[in-house]
Amino acid sequence: MPTISRVEKVVHTGRLQILTDPTVQTPLGVPIFLLAVVIALLIPFRNILPVLSLVVLAVALMERDGLVTLIGLLLASTSFVVTAALLVVVASAVPTS
Repeated sequence: MPTISRVEKVVHTGRLQILTDPTVQTPLGVPIFLLAVVIALLIPFRNILPVLSLVVLAVALMERDGLVTLIGLLLASTSFVVTAALLVVVASAVPTS
């Protein structure tokens, strides 16, 4: 339970309310779906960042904290960039002949 109390000290309802409106919550499904696809790729040791992004977004949506939602979206975009870079490296290492 000490982890939950630490999270509750950081997360506050009502910050950046524009990111917690129901009209904004629906488009948040797109990055959440893409994070699920990234996790399903089964890249060894590369699922930590997408899972962390999902957890941050889930906590933000539960607590209706727009600032934490923004942090989750930044983590999600970082995980997309890292995954894309990793896929490019892997694709360039595969022989084409």
